[in-house]
Amino acid sequence: MLEYVRRSVPDAIGNLRPSAEVLTDLAQAKLEQVVVERSGLSTTMVVNNMRDEIAARRRS
Repeated sequence: MLEYVRRSVPDAIGNLRPSAEVLTDLAQAKLEQVVVERSGLSTTMVVNNMRDEIAARRRS
């Protein structure tokens, strides 16, 4: 996923050479935005659900 994000960021951001952590944060924020828009759920609910899912996947 990180490579996809690196290829997808606008040149202005890419030229700043953001760290993998920053790119991951940008990707997560975009995913949250899309899920909120498509699901009609509150931002807080989406963020909490995504955080729980990510934590569960890291444990397994």
